[in-house]
Amino acid sequence: MLSGPVTLTCPDSLASEPFLRLLSEFCDAYPTIDLKLDTGHPVVNLDRREADLALRLGAEPEDHLVGRRLLKAARAVYASRPYLQRLNWDPNLYQGRWISFSSPEQDENWKKTTPFPDLPTRLRCFDIRSQVTACRAGHGLVLLPCFLGDAEPDLVRVSTPQVTPRLTLWLLRHADSRGNARVRALSEFLTSKIGSLEPLVEGKTARTWEGGPLE
Repeated sequence: MLSGPVTLTCPDSLASEPFLRLLSEFCDAYPTIDLKLDTGHPVVNLDRREADLALRLGAEPEDHLVGRRLLKAARAVYASRPYLQRLNWDPNLYQGRWISFSSPEQDENWKKTTPFPDLPTRLRCFDIRSQVTACRAGHGLVLLPCFLGDAEPDLVRVSTPQVTPRLTLWLLRHADSRGNARVRALSEFLTSKIGSLEPLVEGKTARTWEGGPLE
């Protein structure tokens, strides 16, 4: 029976219930493997040998890493029900405002990919969990991966999901970890199970609001 430590690193956005549920299944299947989840910087942690495997959202991985493309993730714009009510259920959200993840010095070109490119920014949050909380609290609109936004019962999706290469989900490791049986077990488990999350990751588990009061 396999035993010993394995460290998986991922961005904090992936440390959500659906992904953690898969890791719980892995722990049940391999009760003597000591799994550590690190929500630091996936690639940096691999480079420093601080982690064995990394889940990463992004484009093509670096050349020195071995990568498996798992899923293509979608993103969409979300708002809270009370916030939509304050805007009189206007589907164009003319009086809306953004919760931005960009610093004041950065161009907010990502707004142009949404139906609301001209709305002003009124709050900046660089942590995605804070963005979700601020949206629930009625601060404004926020652009989120669908696996986060659709899973939040207090949020309403107000734009059609868009798949972007920047949100491709990868499972990465160093080439020199190939001989580690524990790492291989976790890699094969995630690769075989992650497909069950495809509807959620691609934004197929919720509908997009098109205006009018919500039930």
